Amino acid sequence: MSTKYISHWILILLIAGFSSRSSADLKIDDVLIPEEITVDSTKLVLNGTAFRKASLFNVKIWLSGLYLEKKSDQPDEILKSNANKAIRLFPLYNISVNDSIKGWKVAFASNCENLCQALDAEIQKFLASIPEFKKKDQYLYTFTKSGTAYSVNGKELFKSNSPDFARLLLATWIGKNPPTEEVRKGLLSIK
Repeated sequence: MSTKYISHWILILLIAGFSSRSSADLKIDDVLIPEEITVDSTKLVLNGTAFRKASLFNVKIWLSGLYLEKKSDQPDEILKSNANKAIRLFPLYNISVNDSIKGWKVAFASNCENLCQALDAEIQKFLASIPEFKKKDQYLYTFTKSGTAYSVNGKELFKSNSPDFARLLLATWIGKNPPTEEVRKGLLSIK
């Protein structure tokens, strides 16, 4: 093979490598995850991604991305911060409304510590808004100074002005009792 031919292919591979790095999205398991999103006029960057896996067969239930104003691997700082944050969640498996509600109840009970009673009304309002969890939908959970909200496919289904509920909701992913330690580490980009 001639040196000119090898140089030509090296140049093509370098260009392909650079062009893929400049992409605005990250593709994981056929899901495009934006590297940046805007929430409440603030640009947020992708902090980390994680799969939620279940059963003995490690079935992928959902893929999520945590977005922050500034990258961090410190869950307590993130939870206490008033900076804008978001979770993008992409279902990879269908789950009924009843099973989704059961899962959220466990997540809230595992993370609410001494605020369970005080946040019961917000938790019940949130649970009442839960739709069927369907593959190909896109969930967006936003955390801003004015409160927290979530939408499915761009349609807002829940909103709360409680900062304590916002911290609880975010803690269900990165708090002391996440769905799995792999989810927490992935969203925080901890190796």
